[in-house]
Amino acid sequence: MSNPIVDKLTASGPGEQAKFLNDIVIQLWPNITAYTSQMVKDTVEPMFKTMLPGPLKTLHFVKLDLGHVPLIISNVLTTKSDTGGIKLDMNVSWDGKCDIELDADMMPALGVEHVKLYGRLSILLGPLTNAIPLIGAAQIAFVNPPILKLDFTGAANVADFSIVDDTVRGILLGVINSMFTLPNRFLVKLDANADYFKTYLYPLGVIRVTVEKATDFAQEAKGGAKKLFSKLTRASPDCYFKVDVGAEPTWKTGTKNNTTNPAWNETHDFVVSDLDQCIKLDMQDEDVGGDDEVGLAVTTVREALLAGGRQELSFTKKDQPVDGKISILTEFHYFEPSATSFSASEHKSDGKLCGLATILIAGAYGIKGQRETLKPSVKVTYGKESFQTAIKADAPGTDINNPAFDQNFRIPITSEMASSGQAFRFALLDGEKEVGAVEVPWADIAGAEGMVLGKRFEIGGGTFINGSVKLAGAAKRQTTYGSNSSSTLEVDLGYSVYQGYSNSSVGLDIYKGIRFAAPPIGNLRFQAPRAPVLNRSSVVDASQHGPTCPQSPSSGNAGVKPANQTGASEDCLFLNVFTPSGATGPLPVYVWIHGGGYGQGNGRQDLTAFINTNDNAFVGVAIQYRLGAFGFLSSDEVFRKGAVNAAILDQFHALQWVQEYIHLFNGDPSRVTISGESAGGGSVMLQDMAYGGSLETQLFVNSIVESPYLPMQYNYNDWAPSQAYYAFAAAAGCTGGGIKPVGNNGTSGFTQPIFECLVASDSATLINASATVSQESSYGTWAFLPVTDGIFVQDLPSRQLGRRKVNGLNILSGNNANEGVGFTPQDIITQDDFVAYLKRTFPLFSQNDIDKILFYYPSNGAPTDPSSTEYATAGDSGPTALNQSSVGTGQQQRADNVYAETTFVCPSYWLAEAYSGNSQGGNAWKYQFSVAPAYHGGDVMGYYNDPGVYFSVDFITAFQRIFGNFVVNSNPSISNQIATGVTQTNVTTNGASAWPAYSVADPAMLDLNTTCPQVYKGTYCNSTISTNTFRLVDAYTWEGGRGTRCDFWKSVGEIVPE
Repeated sequence: MSNPIVDKLTASGPGEQAKFLNDIVIQLWPNITAYTSQMVKDTVEPMFKTMLPGPLKTLHFVKLDLGHVPLIISNVLTTKSDTGGIKLDMNVSWDGKCDIELDADMMPALGVEHVKLYGRLSILLGPLTNAIPLIGAAQIAFVNPPILKLDFTGAANVADFSIVDDTVRGILLGVINSMFTLPNRFLVKLDANADYFKTYLYPLGVIRVTVEKATDFAQEAKGGAKKLFSKLTRASPDCYFKVDVGAEPTWKTGTKNNTTNPAWNETHDFVVSDLDQCIKLDMQDEDVGGDDEVGLAVTTVREALLAGGRQELSFTKKDQPVDGKISILTEFHYFEPSATSFSASEHKSDGKLCGLATILIAGAYGIKGQRETLKPSVKVTYGKESFQTAIKADAPGTDINNPAFDQNFRIPITSEMASSGQAFRFALLDGEKEVGAVEVPWADIAGAEGMVLGKRFEIGGGTFINGSVKLAGAAKRQTTYGSNSSSTLEVDLGYSVYQGYSNSSVGLDIYKGIRFAAPPIGNLRFQAPRAPVLNRSSVVDASQHGPTCPQSPSSGNAGVKPANQTGASEDCLFLNVFTPSGATGPLPVYVWIHGGGYGQGNGRQDLTAFINTNDNAFVGVAIQYRLGAFGFLSSDEVFRKGAVNAAILDQFHALQWVQEYIHLFNGDPSRVTISGESAGGGSVMLQDMAYGGSLETQLFVNSIVESPYLPMQYNYNDWAPSQAYYAFAAAAGCTGGGIKPVGNNGTSGFTQPIFECLVASDSATLINASATVSQESSYGTWAFLPVTDGIFVQDLPSRQLGRRKVNGLNILSGNNANEGVGFTPQDIITQDDFVAYLKRTFPLFSQNDIDKILFYYPSNGAPTDPSSTEYATAGDSGPTALNQSSVGTGQQQRADNVYAETTFVCPSYWLAEAYSGNSQGGNAWKYQFSVAPAYHGGDVMGYYNDPGVYFSVDFITAFQRIFGNFVVNSNPSISNQIATGVTQTNVTTNGASAWPAYSVADPAMLDLNTTCPQVYKGTYCNSTISTNTFRLVDAYTWEGGRGTRCDFWKSVGEIVPE
């Protein structure tokens, strides 16, 4: 079972604000400077003797004061590590006013008065424990070598001792890279007993870099930039490249002589620990008197993958653009515990890497000898490769007979090395004397679970080396847009390979049932989603949908009924992809989140018609998420031991999947639109609000919300979700016939904690319990719903949206004319009935609050007249939705409208206001679907059906193009022809063609309606002679002042709560 601390603090999202961390740094800065100063003196000063010439060899620190200005942290991202801990990524910058003095024999003193340091820092916290300090260790590393600048004083400044500057900076950066730059991590144990094997995070894979050619050096640089070789002594240089990835050893290509268009086609492999690591290509002109810099080109592993593996990069020199370009080809091979990867054909040439051996040495136990004389270390040998840990010596507070080393070594493996089958040799040394050794055969490691073998190796005499060896093969993942085999339509996701199918009649390649998360069963039940497990035993057929999630229906007047669970399974975290056939470049991406009150529905929505109507201009994705108790169980116990809002985290996980894999389906992860209706729209709203609205455009740019469902959103441990939790436990038989104290040892035996009982229960029992309890809730609602957890969902929508704290840039926000009918008891006749309904629906409201509702929703007090004519309102004239609609009048319509506005309509208004002219430069557009009877959910057929099915060809085409234009262009405006109707010849100017963005000052809303010769209650019109009547209206004054009523609901949001 996962550690709940990780789930609460991360769930793959950002953590604490940088201000919080900066406050900590300020408090700890004196300690940080003292520790760092001592480490610099102890580590750097000895290097001067070996790296500086002449008298400079005697250079030493006289004073080392790093000053009082602390480093600054920004852009903090918090995620889970693969080892179950916490990973913090942050920018660090230090503009330090220092007082550093150095001296040497036969030369004046010099000093450093100013240090600038900038880089991206990665900190791993783990393993997590249940005892103070809660975190066993911290591992610190720069993702890329940091930028370091020094300002010298004294002789160094006057004489311009460039050799001092270059050498001192070089030494410092060398120390930083060898200790603090990936793949190297600096370990700080916070708990002396922390398990080193649980702290280490293994590298991701191998980036295979091919330097192809460089071109255009003789041309003039655009914009007045200098010629690349204007200062060189000869016309054509002798060029080579130095290529760096992180702290891996620099690779140097061959030299191409006397050419301005050199071609190399040379390849080298680098081990990668983070996708944001830079690939630096430094072009040099070889010269007898010293090589000259030609230009520098930089990309990242992530950028290379998103570019499909092939890039043409421009050069800079001293941060200024210069002539010339370099063409590179990259392939990424993920490390996985697969023996077959070591023998893959793509690795069998020129010493290419086929895998990696990682050796961890935690310590040794039972070393014999006198404490004062022991100097133990461990030496690891594999073929010609040899590594040795630090030599330990006796010191106060250490156990020299059982020393801890906590060091790691990496051995890149070629196919030749793998085929040799050599053993790994672990030897314990005392000084230079070997105490004992053990050999670990390759075959034993390859045959072990996960291809990792350890942890204790006995070397004889009761002495052990605590270490491990892990083998990982390098498996190639497809990285190019549109490179799937046209005949098989196979796509390799690394963890599995899927084979889709092509529908030539609609021009789409379709992939169904793609797993985006591990099965949430067993110990993963009620936990945050996890990445899929490796399953490459065979190609997965993606022509059939995956199982749906167990259904938990809403309550009604008919009591509890059996729910249709056909094809349902707890193992249901699958998605479907629809991608245009033959696409060669990255297309925008549309992600659909289904509705169903958070208890019903599935991700099987067919997106074909929607994509076709928009000329196959984007990729479509439809996702599933856990429903009912499986996705929304909440209480204090669930929060501590599992994950509340697990289903919302499923959706977030699916969006992360899109970012990582959608390029394999010709999708552009930088142009994602998320969309949903009802609970799907509410889900989009919660993703918009995720982590306090701090994600910006990391996962999506645009949002479409259709009737966003906002039920009462309680705190995770409030009475309502807690009561649903206990009701669910009772229905599942986890209360032993009644809730008893934990540990109760009555006649029924030991009482198991409720959460553990639910995790251990069989699936059928829980599915039935969830469906039963859900139907026992208030009329038209569901028992298991999203909650405010303070981490992912940090606040009520009425408050956070009012502060305009949202993710993404733009939103298209809509509602239907009659949202509340299906959720309100249809027996409200008198005003007393209406007031009774309000008291049941809003249990936290006082009488004063009820009176306010009566004020904002006025009526003449007369009972509902069953003979009254039901008709749709105009919205901006005549009767309003307060008392009139095409499906209700009087007190009944009053109740329908209250529920509609507080639950669906006003959230759509609040979202539009939140995105209106937001600080990131985005915009909002607002619409209402008014085609009578305009029930909740009636609009879905408009944007997913084929034109002419359910609605007219003209209406569906226009509706789908509004959505499609927003997905493709981030603006929903459509042409006058489409707005008037594609079948119409008399085209008129329409507000939809120049649809203004929504603002509080100008709350423009597009009313989507049609004329129809005959409308029946409860039906829609698809008559060929109906015409579109789209018009711009004032959303605030609409329906008798809807904007004012939404402001009222926002003011009482805390006690709704919503």
